[in-house]
Amino acid sequence: MNFLKNSQTNWKYIFIVVIIVVILVTIISGGILWFSARQEVSIEFPEIKKPEKIIEEETTNWKTYKNEGLGIEFQYPKEWISITFDSQVDNEVYILESSNETVEKVFYFKPQNMIAFILYGEDYSSICPFWDEFFLVPPHSAILKVLYPDKEIKTIYTTKRPIRQWCFDAEFMGNVSLSPNGEYIGFVFHGYEWSNSILKNLNTGEDIHGASFYNPYKDVFWSSSSKTLAIISPPCEMEPCTTQEGIFVSDYGEPGKLNKILPLTFLDSVDDLYFVNDDKLFFSLTKGVLGKTLKYLTKYEYDIKTKILKKIEEKQL
Repeated sequence: MNFLKNSQTNWKYIFIVVIIVVILVTIISGGILWFSARQEVSIEFPEIKKPEKIIEEETTNWKTYKNEGLGIEFQYPKEWISITFDSQVDNEVYILESSNETVEKVFYFKPQNMIAFILYGEDYSSICPFWDEFFLVPPHSAILKVLYPDKEIKTIYTTKRPIRQWCFDAEFMGNVSLSPNGEYIGFVFHGYEWSNSILKNLNTGEDIHGASFYNPYKDVFWSSSSKTLAIISPPCEMEPCTTQEGIFVSDYGEPGKLNKILPLTFLDSVDDLYFVNDDKLFFSLTKGVLGKTLKYLTKYEYDIKTKILKKIEEKQL
């Protein structure tokens, strides 16, 4: 009898121990799974390299403009429909027109094989009453873009929406020029009895400050390698002149650093400005005398590196 009683007690004890072990195993296993699930799993995927240049499918359908007489040939977006020659600024810049009315003007730069074009944006005629009394065309936004030889298109500038009464601050895009290396772009925009200009680095987007110009073809000059820049900032019409008027020349190799080398007045005119290499600049200044018909012609030489300006000839006309 004692044996049976003791045996029954041992089985209960064993059963309880087994239950406790099972519970502990379950808890420990669950804890391990929970902890593992919270750990960050690092999965290595094969590296996918982006192509150096993605040419969109539509560029394969671009059209080709060819003018054997001018010796120019280039491709342009099919959305332009067709383009025709309008005028030639010099032996390097050609202005063309598109049959697509949203393309206002096309500039082809032969040495750089680059194109700048202006798109017709938002029409502002509805917010500019009597615009036809002040402007030849309805005020609108103009979008300046550059087309590179590899068919990349970059937006450079968009004119601002007019906010003044009668829209006197409406901006109209004018002429466009490029530096010989295609790194800088110069352009003008004008409004009702005012104008402004921008000279921008296409790579960095930074503007060159310190001098303004009316015409990027006649007022902006580059040395052949684009290391040096010269700007004829238009003379003022009334004295006293501001510091913006004069002849400005950049440091050697730093087009963004302009130095005023000679002031100008409304009686002065600059002619025959040209570079010899990157470090020599020559120009002629015709200077009038207020109230007299006398004029004096002075020829100058400017050394870019030493920043020395000297007269090389002077005579009365």
